[in-house]
Amino acid sequence: MDGATLCPRAGEVLTIPANTVWRYSRNVGMQKAGAQVHYRAAWKVSLRPGFGWLQHAYATALVVTQPRPVGTPTPDLYQNALEASGAMWQTRTSRGVPADTRLSFDLADELSRQAFLAELKKRGLDASKVDIDVSPPVSFSKPPNMPHTAKVTVSRTAKGFEFVIKVTNTSAEPLSVQNHTCEPHAIERKSDGVVVYQQGNGPCPGMVAATTLLKPGGFVTRRVLWDGKSSIRQTVAPGQYRILIGLGQFVGQAEFTAP
Repeated sequence: MDGATLCPRAGEVLTIPANTVWRYSRNVGMQKAGAQVHYRAAWKVSLRPGFGWLQHAYATALVVTQPRPVGTPTPDLYQNALEASGAMWQTRTSRGVPADTRLSFDLADELSRQAFLAELKKRGLDASKVDIDVSPPVSFSKPPNMPHTAKVTVSRTAKGFEFVIKVTNTSAEPLSVQNHTCEPHAIERKSDGVVVYQQGNGPCPGMVAATTLLKPGGFVTRRVLWDGKSSIRQTVAPGQYRILIGLGQFVGQAEFTAP
């Protein structure tokens, strides 16, 4: 509705009356033909103090001179190239859409984008005929200033590695841990910090975070399995790596060696 309260700064708290819809818009200004504008928004919805969940919305706009985007020619060839590249994707235009549809791909990271572009070039396909977006790097919360430990153990398995983070309450008071369905983790090369694999940076269901209450001395764990391959499904080179893993508002890390 018109007259919706504006947010002058990030983190502003707004109260929306029951059965009311507020709509917000943003003018992105003049853009050149061929430009791709990616707009993301996030807001935390809370029905009562201490209760809430994070919602996300995003939209991509391609600036063209025609009334509507031109469809992707030979779409099956582009879909085949994506699968052959081994690139990890978050969302993609499904097969079987109308022939005049412009294909869109949201890839997991820059490594996946480069692999997809290389495969398109090898097959003589024009990358400008599709929309390619890359999910932002995985991010971790700043560890809260409360007594705790976040220890990560690394174990070899028959199919790769197992990582377990254990968050322990070392204070004399209860500690709340917010668990979410999209907990992040990332694996990076120790030598240059390049992330070879990550999860938790793509579209996430808008589900309420579960709360675990830890008594003094209590702990909670999270287990992550990794097959030793990068986001483009290639076995990583032997060397030293680092795992960063989130559990609610806590973060732990450990170094390990890939054979």
